[in-house]
Order: sequence, then structure tokens, then C-alpha cells
Amino acid sequence: GRQRGKGEWIESEEVREVRSLWKTSNGDVTAVLKAMPKNSVMHRERQLLQGLKRYKDPYRAICTLPYSVRLLWGNAYQSYVWNVVASERFKRHGSTVILGDLYINDTGEVLIVKETSKVTIEQIVLPLPGYRVAYPENDIGQFYEEVLQNDNIVFRKEKPAESTAKGSYRHFISYATSIQWECVESDEESIEAALFKFELKKGSYATMFMRELMAVTFV
Repeated sequence: GRQRGKGEWIESEEVREVRSLWKTSNGDVTAVLKAMPKNSVMHRERQLLQGLKRYKDPYRAICTLPYSVRLLWGNAYQSYVWNVVASERFKRHGSTVILGDLYINDTGEVLIVKETSKVTIEQIVLPLPGYRVAYPENDIGQFYEEVLQNDNIVFRKEKPAESTAKGSYRHFISYATSIQWECVESDEESIEAALFKFELKKGSYATMFMRELMAVTFV
């Protein structure tokens, strides 16, 4: 946790070199398998590449993984896209409501912003990509398209469950409540350890709140 909070790499140099090789070799399965660590650090990746080498088909290769892992990876990709888009939206527009944004009204409906003066930033949502969600009708919606097209991803209802997603919505900005903290360890110059207690809405992550609290922000 401390390493991540400082922005330090968690993966070893060897693992990062393998991931880099996948990109620079244009997906050379044999070369990447040879370069993988001999321990169990990348056992899921190894299993996937072995399946790809055997079947020459991405979907059949993915099916060599446990069903729960396949679903988890799909959910992880949705979160990855959401984070990329959320960071880009903040770069472009900050915490300002803009025309074409999506928001949730008092009855839980997801609507398009037509008048910015009637919507607060706390109501704004961004979709986790899928085939049942709407996308913003502005430059951020276009950015979603660019990200998905760049990854060659299309969500379709008729696809197997582990290779598609319905999608959902998350609030662009969420606030922590019931915040409490106490010093656990300190010296004359600084606080070495502190205990924090707080509440977040569903879909919000404590790690992100702590990152912002410690003022280590990567956008």
C-alpha cells in the first residue's frame, strides 16, 4: 500500500519486461512464453498464452482460464476504461457540468444534460462500457469510442457472458462521509502512522480516497 501510494512500481522488472515484449514483438506468443519468469508470478498469463499457442484463437485461449477469472478480467477492463475516461474528462472539463453529460435524476433515471444550470457535478455519471448503457453526447462520448476502437472492443448482447458486458454507471465524483482519524504513531517532526475511518458510496474505492488524501495524484 505504501509503495502504491508513493507511485512506485509494484511489479518486478522481469515482469514489466515481459509485458513490454508482448507489445514490441507484436504479440509473439513463443517469444513471450520463453521470457516469462519460471515462478508462478504470471501463471494466468502463461496459461492464456499457452492456450493461444495451441488453439490460435483468442476466445478458445481465454476459455482455458477458470470462468470466474474470465469474468473478473472483463470487469477489470470495464474499470480500466472508466478510469481512463474519468481522468481525461477531468483534464478537459474539471468538475464543471457540460452539455451532453449523463446524470442521474431523483428517480434514478439516467438522462442527458440539456441545461447545465439544473444539474450538479454530484449527479454526473460515466458508464462502465457495455451494450445496455448510454454514452455522453459530447467529446467524452467520442473519447469512449476512441478508447474502445483502439482496443478493438465491441460489446454485443449475443456474445458469451465472459466476453461481453451489459455495463452500468458510476458517479464521476463521490464524496467520503463520516470521516474520522487518529494518530497511531508519530515522532517530534511528523506523523508516521494514522488510522482513518470513513464511508463511501457503492462503486467507490477506499484506495482512491486515500490516494487523494495523501495528495499523490496521477491523472
